[in-house]
Amino acid sequence: VTRHNAELDVQSQLGQGTTFTIKFPPAGETVDEVAARPVGKSTRKGRVLVIDDEREVGDVLSDLLTRDGHQAVFCSDGESGIACFEKEPFDLVITDLGMPGISGWEVARLVKQSRPGTPVAMVTGWGDRIDPSEAETRGVDYIVAKPFKRDGIREMVSSALRGRTQSSPARP
Repeated sequence: VTRHNAELDVQSQLGQGTTFTIKFPPAGETVDEVAARPVGKSTRKGRVLVIDDEREVGDVLSDLLTRDGHQAVFCSDGESGIACFEKEPFDLVITDLGMPGISGWEVARLVKQSRPGTPVAMVTGWGDRIDPSEAETRGVDYIVAKPFKRDGIREMVSSALRGRTQSSPARP
């Protein structure tokens, strides 16, 4: 779906079923035209800690970051992510919100407590429901809603590595 620049929408109701809708770009737009659009790739490369209890999401983020020249370290829960953060330096932390044990809010709080200048991005299915000013007060600098697009992640990473630590809801 992503390779074809399409969008996936999922609507689900308990006891009623689930509907998947895939929206493709107009037929006249080729993959080459999509690739020719400017992408916010960061010229500065960094060490990025990815914390997500969904292995598939962590793998996608880690692969994207690695392909863009960053060094990505993946942890599958908040506890191991914070332990890794305390042992090694990172330029950016990307965390999920809803995880068993330590939530993304707690990850952000602990990161800021330990190293206040480290940007924290939250990639979450609740991204469209989080108030950016509340997120900022809780230590989250960037919000990316799931499902995300690669360009949205690239723009957020580029902004974070340029040194901006303002709350900026990145659009997926």
